[in-house]
Amino acid sequence: MKKTRDIDVKLAAELAEMPLEEFKALNPQFNRPVIAGSPDTQILLPHLNAEKFRQNLSNWTRTLSSWTSLKISAARERIETIAARFKTTPQVIREANAIPPNMQPTAGSTLIVPKTGMETGEIGQETADNAMLGLVTEGGSRRHCTRGCAGGREIRAVAPGHRRHHR
Repeated sequence: MKKTRDIDVKLAAELAEMPLEEFKALNPQFNRPVIAGSPDTQILLPHLNAEKFRQNLSNWTRTLSSWTSLKISAARERIETIAARFKTTPQVIREANAIPPNMQPTAGSTLIVPKTGMETGEIGQETADNAMLGLVTEGGSRRHCTRGCAGGREIRAVAPGHRRHHR
């Protein structure tokens, strides 16, 4: 079944009248909370559930997706700031975008964020196809690299201003 508009994964499973876990097992490519709509988006459903989905979708009068996308423009925009702007928690933003603890998105990254009611746009195929997520540690520019040393020891080289440690 093809899907041309964004739809929440939970809602898609509900409209197909099947358990969320079964829906996800049939559609492992949808590993975020929203399925971005495009002419190429296909949802795999058993025949009976596909019929239920079509019928329930045609009767659905509310919004299909509670998510939209946000392109990060600031060099150091923190998840806490983004969460406050979209009236949610940092944990929701992290989970929706698979961002590990102690990491922050970099400028140019595209995040999935909850709609706050003012946004009506879809994520869209172009955004879904071209989105990228760059991450940096919360500490900022500290970069670690390991270099081999004589005697089997290693020196960990870190950004200027930080001490070197022998292991």
